[in-house]
Amino acid sequence: MDVAIIGAGEMARGLAGRLAPAAHSVTVYGRTTRAAERLVTAVARDDHAVRPATLGDPVTADLLVLAVPFAAAPAIIAQYGEHLPGRVLVDVSNPDRGLPGAGASPEPGPASAAEELARLVPAGTVVVKAFNTVTAGALLGPGVVDVFVATDDEQARVDLFTLVRAAGMLPLNAGGLRGARELEGMGRLHLVVRRALGTAAHSSFALRMVG
Repeated sequence: MDVAIIGAGEMARGLAGRLAPAAHSVTVYGRTTRAAERLVTAVARDDHAVRPATLGDPVTADLLVLAVPFAAAPAIIAQYGEHLPGRVLVDVSNPDRGLPGAGASPEPGPASAAEELARLVPAGTVVVKAFNTVTAGALLGPGVVDVFVATDDEQARVDLFTLVRAAGMLPLNAGGLRGARELEGMGRLHLVVRRALGTAAHSSFALRMVG
């Protein structure tokens, strides 16, 4: 699978480092070529390649990961609209305020960010919620992390499960895209707990079945 990561921040870096050994190719799109090149240099290894690109360059990958804040996602979808049909779009965001139209309200909207994005993408585009319950630092670390996947498209789920497993992570089925509402709540819980503990430590959610 060819993967395009839109964004060049810490989350994009963690995802590139994890996914590159498991994908056929990974291309990172930064706001500037220099930003993408810095990320590529940070994750470069002899056994896999990550290529830099600039936001606005054509995207041909099978799977696009939006590793940007939710507020930036609609503009990127509008920019790449013609490239999206037939591809999978993965939303990793955890908006910490209301969705568009909620004004200054700190409460989450009735729909998830992923569901909002699903309404914006052209027909034929599959939206998946994943990776939002894992912080960038946890991705950058060596341990196995759980990756919850919510989508209405079963083939996209199968493909993402395969990629996640190949990257040394554990995929977990979070149901349809409606499940993104709960996943985003889990993502916001990261911030609540870390603030309460007074720490910037990185974390990830894991599901362990007992009994």
